[in-house]
Amino acid sequence: MEHEFWHVFAEQALQQFSPTQEPEKALQVIGFVKHHGDIAKFLPEMENLNIRARVTEIAWRMMIEAQIPEDALR
Repeated sequence: MEHEFWHVFAEQALQQFSPTQEPEKALQVIGFVKHHGDIAKFLPEMENLNIRARVTEIAWRMMIEAQIPEDALR
């Protein structure tokens, strides 16, 4: 019975504790995402990427503002 779910446990442990490059990859992708006039699509996409990248506060705000045209920021 104990070995029945071992593969699930092992997979979850590896995902949780193994070193990954996921935050760095997400940060690179954030740099390529552009605002194309639909803020309702753009912001959730950026937020989903930032869950992995973990950018906070002023740096996060500056990244968002850099991707949005000035007329849309007003």
